[in-house]
Amino acid sequence: MTDPKIPAGHHHVNPYYLVHDPEGFMSFLKDAFGATEKAVHRNGDGRMMHAEYRIGDSALMFGEALEDCSASTSMNYLYMSDTDATHKAALAAGCTELYAPNDEEYGVRGSGIKDRWGNTWWLAQPLKCVRLSSPQAVRPEKARSPSPTAQIACPLLPKAYSGRRPLLQ
Repeated sequence: MTDPKIPAGHHHVNPYYLVHDPEGFMSFLKDAFGATEKAVHRNGDGRMMHAEYRIGDSALMFGEALEDCSASTSMNYLYMSDTDATHKAALAAGCTELYAPNDEEYGVRGSGIKDRWGNTWWLAQPLKCVRLSSPQAVRPEKARSPSPTAQIACPLLPKAYSGRRPLLQ
């Protein structure tokens, strides 16, 4: 199979959201993640039919959920330069905290939030890592201790991910 002609700024996989209140979703993307508008297309009544925004080098597309195209939710993993600041901005933009920022064993400062449309956003700030004895294991250098309240239980993830363990024991 040959690669398709992908438009500039797009990747092979690009998220597409159908949401109620796309105007609010636009504001949320800007306020929480610093997203920038690339295009907004409206019908003759002014209803948003399609919009494209960018976060970093990634395109996000969305439109208004309608009777024959219902809203759906998504889980998203975003690399950020500052998880703590982005997490705080997302909470200010109306998100619910799933877990507070903490240093993960796999080399990121991560957190989890859910927006008012039901989408989950996993935020990740890469940390400088050092290799441990196993080739798959990494541990953040100079890691901060995670909050003792940073425990989550997610029925969609394997049981191994149902809680947070201290990084340094």
